[in-house]
Amino acid sequence: MNQKIIFKRGDTFSLAATANGEDITSWTIQSQIRDNTGTMISELTVTKTDAPNGEYTLTHTGSTDTFPLKMLYCDIQYTVGGVISSTETFRIEVVEDITR
Repeated sequence: MNQKIIFKRGDTFSLAATANGEDITSWTIQSQIRDNTGTMISELTVTKTDAPNGEYTLTHTGSTDTFPLKMLYCDIQYTVGGVISSTETFRIEVVEDITR
């Protein structure tokens, strides 16, 4: 878990991602944010923005006002031809937003 994202609670949660140029047209992509007890915080929406070039966006729909102020964890799961694989887990540090 080397990667960490600092995220301000209350902001829009949206991450642009890429599958290293792979064509993801036929892939199923899923992602969830959970806390350290395994409680799900968000089931992220995946939007393929440029599938032939492997580009997509992960978005939390709705407000992030209730995201807990602590470290959260996320990975991205790909299903391709019945084979399931996941990325390395990355951390999301949720901090208080100053301007509200």
